[in-house]
Amino acid sequence: MPRTMPTPPAPFRRVDPLADTSARRIYAVLRAAIRRGELDSTDALAEHDLVPSLRAGRNSLRAALQMLASEGMVTRRQRVGTRVSGRPVLHIASDDDLPADHLDRLRIEHLDQRLIPVPRSVRSRLDVEVHEVYRLEQIVYLDDEPIIWRFAFVADLAGDDKHRDIGANIVRSTGRPTALSATFEAIYGVAPETVESTVEAVAADDSTAEVLQVSPGAPVLLREIVMSVAGGRTVVLGYQHMRADRIAFVNRQG
Repeated sequence: MPRTMPTPPAPFRRVDPLADTSARRIYAVLRAAIRRGELDSTDALAEHDLVPSLRAGRNSLRAALQMLASEGMVTRRQRVGTRVSGRPVLHIASDDDLPADHLDRLRIEHLDQRLIPVPRSVRSRLDVEVHEVYRLEQIVYLDDEPIIWRFAFVADLAGDDKHRDIGANIVRSTGRPTALSATFEAIYGVAPETVESTVEAVAADDSTAEVLQVSPGAPVLLREIVMSVAGGRTVVLGYQHMRADRIAFVNRQG
């Protein structure tokens, strides 16, 4: 009776006991590297390189890459691999409302601009006694891609000798992409004393999804901006819906 040769043992595989098994943490690290420009469309995200460099579990890394792919941050193709998509994340300073590094590629579409009686909800936020505000609504495009849907209420301070022709100033200053503080100064003739903003992630409703060309329910950034003149008087109240897959806020100090 022929003898059966024993099956050779499987080769020993060393397992890193400290390997990160959280796909969410690996996703956050890779997404931040893409956002900062440390990884770009020329870089192949090879698993055999990323596993040791990130000390990541292979299955967790694959899950993280799939999360990035679902956001459009990377593209994944069989036999080709994973690469960063060609669309960079746009950086907006915390006291601005447009990506300063890409102003030459921005285009503004005006949807509405009119003088209206102050809505009650807006009156409670303003620190000036006015009966009318200018309501502005715009879409901001990067090339042909909508990235921001914004509207604002701008107090009409025509009764103040320093702030005449507010409406004409708005027309001249909001038709081209400029820094937020420069737009404010062009409207009121003075720099803003304070700029406060609150940002939160929300799910895109049907209207927002249609304007920004994302899926309903996709995460978008909702930002409220409050701007004041001397004495802390609030004169501008603005709201912006921004594509969360295309925009990140930065706060540079020093």
